[in-house]
Amino acid sequence: MSSAIIAELRIQGQLLVGWVIDPKQPDRRFVVEVDCDDQALMVARAEAFLPHLRDAGHGDGCYGFAVTLDEPDSGRKPFRRRYTLRIANTSLVLASVSPSLGPVVEPVSLGGHVVWRGGLRLSGILHGFQVREISGGLQVFEGSSRIDAVVSHSPSSESERDSAFDLFLPAGLADGALHTVRVLDPNGAELDGSPLWIVADLAGFRGLADRALAGLKERDALRDRLLDHLDLLVPASLPFDGYSTWFQKVEEPEDFGPTDDPMTVGIVIIGRSAQEVTVASLREQVGGVSVRVGILDTDDHGRFTAEAWSQLQKALLRGVPLKAVLVVRGGTSFNPKACRLLGEAFSSGDHPPGVVFADHTLFNGEGLTVPVLAPAFDYERMLSQGYGEGLFALSPGLMEQVRFNDVSCNAYDVLFAALEQAAPSLRDKVAHLPRVLANVPQRPPQLAALLLKDAVQHHCARIGIMHDVDATAGQTYPVVRLRRPQPEGQVEIIIPTRDRLDLLKPCLTTLFERTEHPHYQVTVIDNGSVERETRAYLTELEQRGAIKILRDDGPFNYSRLNNRAVGHSTADFICLLNNDVEIIAPGWLSAMQSHFARPDVGAVGAKLTWPNRMLQHGGVVLGTGFAASHAYDRYLADEPGYLDGIRVARECGALTAACMLMRRSDYLAVGGLDELMFPVAFNDVDLSLKLRAAGRVLIWSPEAELLHKESASRSKEVGRLSDRSRADKELAELRAKWRSALVEDPYYNPNLNLDVYTFTGLAVPPRRRDLRRNLPPVPYG
Repeated sequence: MSSAIIAELRIQGQLLVGWVIDPKQPDRRFVVEVDCDDQALMVARAEAFLPHLRDAGHGDGCYGFAVTLDEPDSGRKPFRRRYTLRIANTSLVLASVSPSLGPVVEPVSLGGHVVWRGGLRLSGILHGFQVREISGGLQVFEGSSRIDAVVSHSPSSESERDSAFDLFLPAGLADGALHTVRVLDPNGAELDGSPLWIVADLAGFRGLADRALAGLKERDALRDRLLDHLDLLVPASLPFDGYSTWFQKVEEPEDFGPTDDPMTVGIVIIGRSAQEVTVASLREQVGGVSVRVGILDTDDHGRFTAEAWSQLQKALLRGVPLKAVLVVRGGTSFNPKACRLLGEAFSSGDHPPGVVFADHTLFNGEGLTVPVLAPAFDYERMLSQGYGEGLFALSPGLMEQVRFNDVSCNAYDVLFAALEQAAPSLRDKVAHLPRVLANVPQRPPQLAALLLKDAVQHHCARIGIMHDVDATAGQTYPVVRLRRPQPEGQVEIIIPTRDRLDLLKPCLTTLFERTEHPHYQVTVIDNGSVERETRAYLTELEQRGAIKILRDDGPFNYSRLNNRAVGHSTADFICLLNNDVEIIAPGWLSAMQSHFARPDVGAVGAKLTWPNRMLQHGGVVLGTGFAASHAYDRYLADEPGYLDGIRVARECGALTAACMLMRRSDYLAVGGLDELMFPVAFNDVDLSLKLRAAGRVLIWSPEAELLHKESASRSKEVGRLSDRSRADKELAELRAKWRSALVEDPYYNPNLNLDVYTFTGLAVPPRRRDLRRNLPPVPYG
């Protein structure tokens, strides 16, 4: 038996790791015993996956084990001991190790890796584990103590056999001290990169600096600006489960003190359910605020009459002038500073807003609380979800103009009627205060869907645009789909390629077989294909009239290729499409084009998924790493996402050109893609910002679903020094051109994380939380 078995034992950090294999019987799994100075230390089954064994041809590689050693500062010193490995219940020693006899062996990967992402977040990948296998299986230690860390995980985009994960460490570790953290996989093996040394503070770099400079009275303005910049470049976060800790840190009640600016605020409570909770919280308001309360009686479904609204409106606006009118559901509990902060919002700047909505939490009858951290203003998402209705305020002047002809109304009707009165300058008149100011009761999902559907129909009828409206219950919000009339006009689909028939053929085959659209044509830009099979395939399609071919043998310049194709086109709409995309939903193109029934829409993007059903593109969030990244890209495609964002059409700060539809006239009006500054990377982000600067909005459509093997056609070039240099240059150009517009995304809340994967946590610390509007970005210079 001994001649057939091979084994290894080594010390790796604070772990003793090893493996045992019988090459003649690769299916055999041994139970092993590890002794420390001839005393039994542990018994384990050697079956952990080790990729280097599999790669060396040893079966499936599942022959490893690991045991945690005592800490070096404890009573038992591992550096003075001898460890031996044997088959359990035998005297046969297979391997031994003693750190005192030589240097510690360099660590090897035991099937995964982990890195510190700043703050309290660790991220990594486990190789060979499915999602279900790591649920609750990752072990995290701080020093010698096991700690409870919040784990989020999903299939990795790298492989269906891998699982990507995030670990959020307990908020107690954000104490400014240096902590040693170790991470073990479900089999007890320490991951590559572990142990890690982390230091964090819930106030970010400013908090760390304040700890280091404790006792100094003078503050340095330049130092503070540099610390704020560091928090932007190296952001940190807490998981949503840590909301209560986060809230206590960032929403401490202001000490308003005596004020020379007393104000009166009106409160409209819709429904008498739990009104006593709302009234009690109003008695606790600080900052020299008095309140005048009006209660709207509703039926069992939350509806009230137009006459009831009119009577309350007159009574509330009579007497002492109001600073603002807050509209809330019965049972809403205000934070003590809510009325003061919302009242002050209507005195901000030279152009005070007419509508202000604020962040809040939603709670249901089961004790679940969800922080609602909203975009600055997203009209499409308001139609799709009614998200601003939870906590909003009106100027008294606008409140006076909100009237209804409908006999039956609800709270969503008030919001939409206010938006109608604020039009046409909605983006100037509607503002968002990114402060968590109330706890709001959540409506039953089916009832919320019914009420929102009615309100959207009323709104569309009042503004003279008739749409078919479908509504279903969501997880947090209703999910409303507007069936808009299809704008007329032909679509030209433009696909650049260079060989890679393995990608191009599935792209075109699924495009022709699955696209349900009456008027589209395809132009393939052949950027120097040399493979005979590719050229024959394209020639055959061209002869059949299926495609047009535009030949361009110059160096790859994505912007130039598309600009040239658009210049040759006469279509009303152009769709930029990558050659590594495949069609999933037959109605994808019609769904995208229907959004152009809104005259202010500049471009529409699609729902792109990886082959393993992870979401690859849910729009683009600006600001991550002072650059941009895909929204919701840590979620599965079928998940609702944070605040049901994956289920509904919504506006975005930018879109990817892997699938982007726009009017040809808009494309040309903003100069198309920039061939000089952005030949390969960030050209779509720049184009998106140019469209928004021209007053257009960008919409992401969940109904347009496509499969995307991102950048597969250029994978051979990834990692070359020249490509990295070019990408760095283009990123520098993007930052220099757009500056603040690149870090202040109006569609992404400053309370949400900007580290690694968006919509997965809370920003630590939050970014600037002034009153904000969704205004067109302005390029620098």
